[in-house]
Amino acid sequence: MKWAVGLMTICATFAAVVLAGPQIASANEKVIALLENRGLVQSGNRWLLAEDLVLARKSGSLDRAVRQLQLARGRATNLVAQNKQYDDELKRSKDRVSKLMQQKQKLSGAKNKDLREKLQEQIASLQPRIAALEKAVSAPHKLCERREAHEAITTVNAQQQRITLLLKEMPSQIFLMENKYNRLREDRQLMQAIGLLGPQARLASGANSGKYRQRLDRARRMITGDWIPVFRQNGHLRIAAIIERQTPATFTYHPGSGPAFLPASVVRKAGIEIPHNAEEAVFRCDDGRRLPVRIIKISYLQLGSSLLQGVQVYALPPEGEDLGARITDESLGRFNAQLDLPNLRMKISP
Repeated sequence: MKWAVGLMTICATFAAVVLAGPQIASANEKVIALLENRGLVQSGNRWLLAEDLVLARKSGSLDRAVRQLQLARGRATNLVAQNKQYDDELKRSKDRVSKLMQQKQKLSGAKNKDLREKLQEQIASLQPRIAALEKAVSAPHKLCERREAHEAITTVNAQQQRITLLLKEMPSQIFLMENKYNRLREDRQLMQAIGLLGPQARLASGANSGKYRQRLDRARRMITGDWIPVFRQNGHLRIAAIIERQTPATFTYHPGSGPAFLPASVVRKAGIEIPHNAEEAVFRCDDGRRLPVRIIKISYLQLGSSLLQGVQVYALPPEGEDLGARITDESLGRFNAQLDLPNLRMKISP
């Protein structure tokens, strides 16, 4: 009979669980709705702020940008080193040929015929290598014109701009997320609600913020310094900048005097408002065109680690779109530009 009583107890318990199932499910749904209403999302047994997931994506994007920046810088560095190595070898080979020819010219008469022929053989053996080096090497100041330099520096610029923008966005977002987690932990109703979901359910600690900050510090070290990459395209030196702390752009660098300018598309993209009473002027292009422009100021223009403020520029009309964006020595104000083309860079410093 004991076995019968046990069986009946089990059946009764099972029936109670089955009958209570909908009630438990309904209660869980209410708890989950409460948590989601507080901006939390479920990840396994943890409940995280949606901002935490956004920051995780941005942190991953930052990490990828840092790796790609390292690779692109490595390509640029190798290109510079290889070009210097080839250039040095070319100079040594030419010097060797010159010395051998001088020795040969000093030898005359039949008795020196064999020696002259040996010197000529040495000269001839060096010529193929010299020809190969002349094809491979670029004059140091022309290295920035090479396709490989263009590709590497373009990637470096893109990743540096990407990192700069993430460095601007993420610190304040991390701070706000930490404060939000702290407030949630002090919310007894919310913490009790999480407990109703089971012993494994818990609120995320917000500890990811430490990892995010480590990645920010690493990224910040990657882009600190006065030197910015430079390459030459269609005869013009090109550098990267960020307009108004938010809009990446590529500028033509024009040494010397003259105005800086922005095409209409960049003005729109940067969200720059042209005052209705902005001063008007006429800009004369190299091809003879005369373009009506409005004189405005960029509040912030970032070139590498240097932040220029109140930069006066010409806002070009749509028909001047082909001119692109330009910065000049004159428009740099108190900053100076120092070109180092053999190393594909330019220094901007006060």
